[in-house]
Amino acid sequence: MKKGQKKRIWTKEQKLAIIKRYYEEHVSAGSLAEEYEADKSMICRWIRNYNQYGESVFDSKNSGKGNRRVYKKSITRRWYKSTKVFQRPYL
Repeated sequence: MKKGQKKRIWTKEQKLAIIKRYYEEHVSAGSLAEEYEADKSMICRWIRNYNQYGESVFDSKNSGKGNRRVYKKSITRRWYKSTKVFQRPYL
């Protein structure tokens, strides 16, 4: 993003339209990035997330920093439970 430029917000419909063109018209992610003036890595991430989680990954309730925080906590908890070093000793 260039200095002084506002962050572009992509709607679910826009993301799905780009992904649809990627699969149905066999347009490369690089070409789509140029056409839509978007970052290629962002489009690749949308495609990867769509493959893993389906269309619902783009619902507004499933995106944003809040869910990343919850995900990070769950991963951290699992890691702490799997390592005996950090478990509290019973007194």
